[in-house]
Amino acid sequence: MRVLAHLTPGPSWLPGHGVWGQGPAVQAHLAYMRDRYDAGEVLVGGPLGGGMAGMALLEVADLEAAHAFAAADPAATAKILTYEVVEVLAYFDAFSGVRSAGTARDVRVDASR
Repeated sequence: MRVLAHLTPGPSWLPGHGVWGQGPAVQAHLAYMRDRYDAGEVLVGGPLGGGMAGMALLEVADLEAAHAFAAADPAATAKILTYEVVEVLAYFDAFSGVRSAGTARDVRVDASR
């Protein structure tokens, strides 16, 4: 399952400092992300323009695994970063060659999530 993780400043974020000024938790976060990339769980990831948010496209078994991924991030544990995770319902997917010829209604959407 593909999941988009949106990372934003958490409650322990140091105001007035960019991501690189948030201390050792950020270096531990980068090491964690590298390890998860090497394990095949992070497909794409990095900071977004402006430096106050980031994203990661994850390949995980389910949303529970995505939440566990987020909880294990040292920057999330330190409350420097907060994760929001949401399943990606691929209409186009260059990783797996999906290119839907249908309409947006063909994408499975479960409004209860």
